[in-house]
Amino acid sequence: EVLSGLVGTGDVITVDDEDFTMKFVCIIKNDVNGDGVCDVLDCAQVARASNGFEVFDGAYAVAADTNSDDEVDINDYQSVINKALAS
Repeated sequence: EVLSGLVGTGDVITVDDEDFTMKFVCIIKNDVNGDGVCDVLDCAQVARASNGFEVFDGAYAVAADTNSDDEVDINDYQSVINKALAS
């Protein structure tokens, strides 16, 4: 919650140390457009995906598949709606 809007799904965070460099890809469940918040824009995209009109890949697919069942469907859409209304 503290970083809401500062980082979003798909953002890459790099941690540099003198001995190593690590890169992390951010995944925020329900944030399918990468802006760091769950809102009506995410709802619209997940609705399209649950009806087969849009396909997510990479971090965005993981963020859209809120119940981790390997498909974006009406259950994921309902989860995004619930999150957007709670925000």
